[in-house]
Amino acid sequence: MATHTIVPQQLKDVTEGWSKWDIALYVGAPIALGIAGLWYYNRSKSINKEKKASGDSKDKPQVKCTSGNLCDINLSRTTSKSSSKPQAQSRQELAQAAKNRGNKCFKEGKYEEAIEFYTEAIKTCPTDVKGDMSTFYQNRAAAYENLKKYDQVIEDCTAALGLNPKYSKALARRSKAYEVLESYRDSLEDITKACLIEGFQNQAYLLAADRVLKTLGKAKAAEKYKTKSPTKPSAFYIDNYLAGFVHDPVARCFAPPSPASAFKEMGISMKGEAQVSAEGQETHEEEEADKIGDNGAVMVDIPSAFERVKNCLTMKEYDQIMPLCDEELANESSTKVPEALLLRGTMKLLQGMGDSALEDFTKITSMIGLDKTLQATALIREGCLLMQRENTEQSLLALSKAEVVDPENSDVYHHHGQQLLQLEKLDEAISKFDRSIELSPNFPTSYIQKYYAVHRKAIMTESMSLLNEAKAGFEQAIAKFPTCSDALILYAQVRTGGGVLCIIKSTCSDALILYAQVRTGGGVLCIIKSICSDALILYAQVRTGGGVLCIIKSTCSDALILYAQVRTGGGVPPRCGIIKIPKYVVTP
Repeated sequence: MATHTIVPQQLKDVTEGWSKWDIALYVGAPIALGIAGLWYYNRSKSINKEKKASGDSKDKPQVKCTSGNLCDINLSRTTSKSSSKPQAQSRQELAQAAKNRGNKCFKEGKYEEAIEFYTEAIKTCPTDVKGDMSTFYQNRAAAYENLKKYDQVIEDCTAALGLNPKYSKALARRSKAYEVLESYRDSLEDITKACLIEGFQNQAYLLAADRVLKTLGKAKAAEKYKTKSPTKPSAFYIDNYLAGFVHDPVARCFAPPSPASAFKEMGISMKGEAQVSAEGQETHEEEEADKIGDNGAVMVDIPSAFERVKNCLTMKEYDQIMPLCDEELANESSTKVPEALLLRGTMKLLQGMGDSALEDFTKITSMIGLDKTLQATALIREGCLLMQRENTEQSLLALSKAEVVDPENSDVYHHHGQQLLQLEKLDEAISKFDRSIELSPNFPTSYIQKYYAVHRKAIMTESMSLLNEAKAGFEQAIAKFPTCSDALILYAQVRTGGGVLCIIKSTCSDALILYAQVRTGGGVLCIIKSICSDALILYAQVRTGGGVLCIIKSTCSDALILYAQVRTGGGVPPRCGIIKIPKYVVTP
């Protein structure tokens, strides 16, 4: 008899009002599987067991056997129990023989013939032999699956589960059929039950659950994205996005000007200002006289729209950037058209205006004779947007082109690796991250992404050596970059058993503090109280043995939408697959 875990009152209070799907979608596959499991067991307890029919005084229907070895059998209503038992055993044996012939055809790839034998077994077998009957239905479903007849797969698996509700193989097969037919909720429910029945020990089922959950999240987010209104990005949002690049021309505009060059950056000169030549010599005061009007007023150089855009970036006046870019692009004599397009496209991307942003990036990539870094950056953005639209082939093509355009640009390999990581092409992703690290050894995010990919591969291949490599890699990255909050948070998430989310307090507390630090021009650290207080509720602990689950419901709203917006034009732009919003922790 199964042992049922006692659900603590704390869990009931926390998840009150939640459906099992809210939990699955908001919390993530590992936690959702646990909660769905509790729900499934509780529901099972309320179902009364079917009473067995005695068969002694019941009327027996006329049975017509399809086997050539049996003729029609008329069972008398007065047939005794002792006389009917041998007959039933004979039918069961014939059904098993038909199943064995079906298995032989199945192994030979003769699926149509296998279906005929399985059908014969179903018709021949006594209906009260539920174990055999459920196997026959499941085997026939497997044959239908190979013929891509997924509706019949679902029908036969449902019949098998009606006879044996804990038939995990039938649940997994029906889940796969639902997934192919894009019924992701039904698919997730079935694979969750299968994981529960197998005690979360079947790695293939766990990976399938993770895959279905991600697919469902992306589908829901894509649906939401279609009606998503543009949003004004915060300073932190933009800083976080651009921090994921080393050579981005837009990011370089963020470098704060020195006090001596602040006015010059704005295009302003005043009478008497010392002008220093490249040789360090002061220029002649006669040159300054030309900037003085007849009435003694100082002549001011009017900066271009693009120069004012750069100043807005420096001063974090982001709402003025797009209008100024439009002004610069309207100037037919402008020499900064590619730069203005990249700036405008980037701001559109960060506001969720994916279609319009893609137009700007495409204009840049079609130009000839551009600065290679600028063109490569536009190709990176274009590739990431195309991936978000599920246009995988064109996305990878754009990223490969960026490698050709600027082969020494570490950003190209880093973001190419991120997209490959999303596609579960782990070996290729690791190779790209290695190249990025080689080109920019002081860029922490490539280290973090690489060892996350190694950890992911270790889980999929059940390799202890790779698991140890990932652990050591994270620890080395944290030692090399002790102020990188991304490394601390992601490392805390991968230090789990069986893939269950468990934020480790000793590691995550440091990450939360680093996360809330704002670096000012003078390097002063300012801890934002509101962010820290919100960050404290990130802690979520799952103990699989005791079934204890503690999670804060309010932290999970809109997590589904955020989950599928990783590295997309319509979403949150994390640097290493972690959405850095205080109330959410989302794994890639």
